[in-house]
Amino acid sequence: MLEGVVKIPRGRFSAAGEAVRRGRILRAQGRRRQAAEAFLEALALCPRETDAYWHNTALNELEITEGAAELESKPRSLNMVLSNRCNIECVMCSVWDNPWEMPERALREVSELFPTLGRLMWQGGEVFMSPRFEPLFDLAAAHLNLQQHITTNGLLFSRSLARKIIRSNSALILSIDGATKTTYERVRKKGRFERLLEGIRLLNEARDERAAASAGAPVYPLTMNVTIMRSNYRELERFAEFAHEHRFQTLQINPVDTSGPEDIFRCRDREALPFIEEAVPRMKERAARLGLILHVWLPSSRSPELIREPKPGIEKLEEPKAASSQAVPAFANEIGCFWPWQDLWIDQGGRVRPHCFCGWDIGNVKDDSLMALWNNETMQGYRRRLHANAAAGWCSNRCVEGAILKEALGLDG
Repeated sequence: MLEGVVKIPRGRFSAAGEAVRRGRILRAQGRRRQAAEAFLEALALCPRETDAYWHNTALNELEITEGAAELESKPRSLNMVLSNRCNIECVMCSVWDNPWEMPERALREVSELFPTLGRLMWQGGEVFMSPRFEPLFDLAAAHLNLQQHITTNGLLFSRSLARKIIRSNSALILSIDGATKTTYERVRKKGRFERLLEGIRLLNEARDERAAASAGAPVYPLTMNVTIMRSNYRELERFAEFAHEHRFQTLQINPVDTSGPEDIFRCRDREALPFIEEAVPRMKERAARLGLILHVWLPSSRSPELIREPKPGIEKLEEPKAASSQAVPAFANEIGCFWPWQDLWIDQGGRVRPHCFCGWDIGNVKDDSLMALWNNETMQGYRRRLHANAAAGWCSNRCVEGAILKEALGLDG
């Protein structure tokens, strides 16, 4: 066996984990009382002092089931831009032009959450350019229930780095916005297509080593993420072929979310949008034939508001009528979104939202602690709105209209 290969504990549930899973099934069936009893059973099986992870998970699921707005449980998922340093200059992105580093105080708070987190997503900039990434990655790796997701452009992999990441309890998301050398290098300025392919080759080599060393272990998860814009929308169908050729299991298709020359969604481009509407069904068929998991998170051209502009600052939420001081009789939440109960998303500049799909900020890590943000008035407002099924006009239209699959609107375990 290769030294350092982590045996991922996913799928091997403790008694508490089995009770949590049963409770989630019961809640999905609308049997909220029985679900709450299952989560209480899990809590009794895992005291906070001896099993912080499962205790927090069970408590969080109980609070979701009860529709709580102010939570005792801590976040179970954390997404963060550690730094916006980057080695390339993408045409649709200006993150590299606005220097920013996560404050040290916030990093300490993040590390204190590692024992109760189930998912930690690292983003940039380019995450591998930050000297603070590897020490934090190693610290988080000591917690076997915590799976780390790393979004990267894939240009900085050496053989040793590829092996280190692949042997850990992690998942990689490679941002690739061109299926051809010409398009890729037009979008990702300063990036070389050949270097990308070499990075992917090193990752697949490390995946093969891992598989040979750990018989029966699941295939290391590799996702290809594509941002659709003016420069690449005509390659939409070719991305499935590229992903399959280079052994990605999952392909994610997202819309460019900035205004400017690359925008085709906010400006409702009359040439691009009809092309995309016709190409997406063909791409879905091709992906199915190739055995790819495909997530198309593009807004419908029929939506009255294709991409919502991020809102600066914090606005006090008006209480939905159904979320008055009286108890809400049922957990409506027809969208099926649980991110405001489970996740914090720390973006560049320190802006915080429940998730990247969410349009409105809840605050900034420069001004408040993570736990203060976790239960502030705006975050509680998100929870109340979803609990009362009053998300329309506040939540992203992509979520409200079903463009985002329900399984992408919360943790799956």
